[in-house]
Amino acid sequence: MKKTSILILLVAILSIPNLVNAQKKGKEFSGTIEFALTYQGIDPAQEAQMPKALTMMFSGNKSKTILDAGMYAMHTITDGDNDMVLIYLDFMGQKMAYKQTKTQIDSNRINAVEPTIKLYDETKVIAGMTCKKAEIISKDEETLEENVTTVWYTDELGISEKTNFASQTKGIKGLPLETISKSGEMTQTMTATVIKKGKVKATDFLLPADAKEMTLDEFKTMFGGGGDE
Repeated sequence: MKKTSILILLVAILSIPNLVNAQKKGKEFSGTIEFALTYQGIDPAQEAQMPKALTMMFSGNKSKTILDAGMYAMHTITDGDNDMVLIYLDFMGQKMAYKQTKTQIDSNRINAVEPTIKLYDETKVIAGMTCKKAEIISKDEETLEENVTTVWYTDELGISEKTNFASQTKGIKGLPLETISKSGEMTQTMTATVIKKGKVKATDFLLPADAKEMTLDEFKTMFGGGGDE
């Protein structure tokens, strides 16, 4: 699988949990949520390269998503107190990072076409939480092919809206605990398996001291250069 394909997929996977919007009023959630990732429609060699687990951490106005693929892990930290997103890739001990401010994020999406959101009354229980169904309908900018992502979300956790100031999907009022998305012939399902309430360390929301900071273009060039693994 090419680096560009992996990078695009990582970005797509990481964007799914970050749909946190208005939650029911109450005590804010602090703790971790573990997700399992499964795939259909790809050969075993490709599937072996794909991440199988994702963890989300929440504390106050901050969240962190860790996508673990064994040889590499991508960490996305959303700092709602400072309106900043920090992303770093840990590839076999080498850490590459970049930062984006709210101003930069808003500027990048000025011309972006927002997806269509469809909400349904259907419900089901995932990891002990009652979830409602939604669909996110978007179009591929190059092929104009329509992509539909099915989302099962809950508003029962009390997660701060500021943990996702960068969201481009404002119509879903809650945190997705299951998503089913299709890319080409591949269908990817991500389902919450464990929700653990508890204190999260403040240091978990900081970049590692040995992370090499670079611009977004440098990050893309280094990891998405188009060569084969």
